[in-house]
Amino acid sequence: MLALVAGCSGRTLPSVGQERGRCYSNRTCDLGLSCFSDRCVRYDGGQSTASDALGSGGTGGALLGVGGTVGVGGTVGVGGTVGVGGVFGSGGRSGTGGATGVSGAPGTSGGPGTSGAPGTSGASGTSGAPGTDAGADSSSVCDGGLPGTPEDLVAPACGTTPVTTIAQYAGFARLHVAGVLVNAPNQALQDAFYNLDPSNPSVALEACPYCLRYNRLDEGVCVCSFECAGISHSVSDLLIVPYPAFREDHIYDLSLYLGSSAPARLNFGMADCGCSDNDGAYAITVTPLSARPCVP
Repeated sequence: MLALVAGCSGRTLPSVGQERGRCYSNRTCDLGLSCFSDRCVRYDGGQSTASDALGSGGTGGALLGVGGTVGVGGTVGVGGTVGVGGVFGSGGRSGTGGATGVSGAPGTSGGPGTSGAPGTSGASGTSGAPGTDAGADSSSVCDGGLPGTPEDLVAPACGTTPVTTIAQYAGFARLHVAGVLVNAPNQALQDAFYNLDPSNPSVALEACPYCLRYNRLDEGVCVCSFECAGISHSVSDLLIVPYPAFREDHIYDLSLYLGSSAPARLNFGMADCGCSDNDGAYAITVTPLSARPCVP
């Protein structure tokens, strides 16, 4: 188990309703701010940075650190998740790369350059149809199938109160996860896959493959790595792509294989059960896939 730092001491927190301050009792904030995990944050539809997540200079670690990580307007991956530009072969359907035979027209050796004239190799555009160029970070699937309905979740910083999906999952899925957690005061912070320098959360101290936990709801509701180790599992064990490289924005998009068992509701959370001094949350989006996603 790794414990994490709450931020610097002696710092005056903003007033209620102000940015990074606590929310009003009706869960609202001053104009332009949103209430998230009882903190007022500024959400602009983009990705949160480490300094937004943890306070000015990265030292206010007691704040939620999401600032947009719930994924509203971004987590579904509009403009990319269905593999536009590759799924339907738009990159090759017109065959323009060979239609005119430009590469052969001059006839570099002095001839008519007839080898390029027909341009038939690009006519049908079939080489782009599956959208295989979408890469590991796309929700497209290589057989042309489409992703299912995404589900947005917020997992609090406590392994005994994980967040539970509404839908049931099995087979392949996409996972979007963002956020920074405080595990214990004066100790390292963590995102979903790395332990962080408490004085500079844009720096990773080491990989943390056990930080983000899951289990099936029928196993129980505890995902702590020690207290309920027998029913708690590492999300990193489900990866069908390489372990993710560290990201300073603490936002990761990954492909998972959940197994061939009957679909089930899932719990997601952190490994720690000593929750009284924890803070923050993971913003998670789960998207079911009909087949194996395109990976390198």
